[in-house]
Amino acid sequence: MRYSGNAGCPAKHSFAANRRAKAQKNIVDNTKIGVSSTRFGKLAAGLSASHVERAPKEKVTGTAMSFFTPILFLLLVASSTIAQIECAPVNYRRAFAKANNVFLGEAVKYMDNPSLKQGNLTVRFKVNKSWKGAKQDSEIIVRTFIWTTDWHVQIGNKYLVYTYGKEMSMPTGCSASKPYATDSTYDLTDQNAQIKQLNSWWFRFRARNF
Repeated sequence: MRYSGNAGCPAKHSFAANRRAKAQKNIVDNTKIGVSSTRFGKLAAGLSASHVERAPKEKVTGTAMSFFTPILFLLLVASSTIAQIECAPVNYRRAFAKANNVFLGEAVKYMDNPSLKQGNLTVRFKVNKSWKGAKQDSEIIVRTFIWTTDWHVQIGNKYLVYTYGKEMSMPTGCSASKPYATDSTYDLTDQNAQIKQLNSWWFRFRARNF
């Protein structure tokens, strides 16, 4: 018996059908792989783009922090320092030992114009009582300050004066020098104690020698 055409050859027909099925399956698989590759590529591109966009922001943030951190630190230190600005108790014996003149005197004349000059101001004092250096009833020229947070010398007023160095400078802030008060409305406790020390021979001896 003879078979004519494909219909007459079942094996051949089945082989061809299998090849077509495999080819279609490969097309579907390739399509899926292409879609997955496309999705993966888009995902990778998105991650890369977000990293590129985020990197400058992170860099700017880091730069800003590195710039502002020292400033914040300095502000904290400054505020802490300002809060702690208080005069420590004066060591009168040490002040007496280092001074070249210690006296009670009256400011009699500005040697320069206080209205035109700020900072150092030269003042002539008349010595009413001396404990070191200057002679009593003499006049002495002292360099002091006109503008301070505490006080400044005014003509006609009396002061406890401690001068230092060749320039005869008198510190007016946190120092042993201070205005001399006679009005009982002021608290004279510290002033009276200071003068009592200055009048003490033993205090002056120890300050000079120890």
